[in-house]
Amino acid sequence: MPTESVPDAAYRIELSRLPMRTSALTARITVGIQALIYPHVPVHVGQTLGRLQRGSTDPTFHRLRAPRSERSHAADDTLWIGARTPSLQLPATLHFTRRFEGATSALNAPVQVCLWAESSPAIPDDAFPTEQVYSELEDFASLMPAWLGLHDPSRRVCEAPRFLSICPEKFGVLIARIRGCG
Repeated sequence: MPTESVPDAAYRIELSRLPMRTSALTARITVGIQALIYPHVPVHVGQTLGRLQRGSTDPTFHRLRAPRSERSHAADDTLWIGARTPSLQLPATLHFTRRFEGATSALNAPVQVCLWAESSPAIPDDAFPTEQVYSELEDFASLMPAWLGLHDPSRRVCEAPRFLSICPEKFGVLIARIRGCG
């Protein structure tokens, strides 16, 4: 799987395929992609993506909060988000979490994003376009740095001397770009 490093970008990303699975209960095929995003700037996953939640009962958004004792900068929230892939409009499940091994700061720790899509029960196993769905998920995974705000143009504003003290980047809160990613 490719490793993407965008020049002058605030991240590096590694994509890998997860094994294809078939549910014994529903007989649906599930394929997945794992994206490991190594941010070069602090990013708080829970606060950056928390703006996507449509009220406390939103069924497409579930946040597992870090324990209160660790909430400041020692840990980050884990998020489950339901979304649709850009091209095929497949329903997808996204899981955002941190990989803390060897990280100097929790806000600089790599972000692991797992994306899964499932077949419809109406599609027979031999007709499920597995490679096409993997390709769609890889394209979707490549948009995750923008979801985390790592394409945030406010970083340029923060370079101005008078904004250094209030720069949101210092706190890990970035502006997520969902529409028009790419």
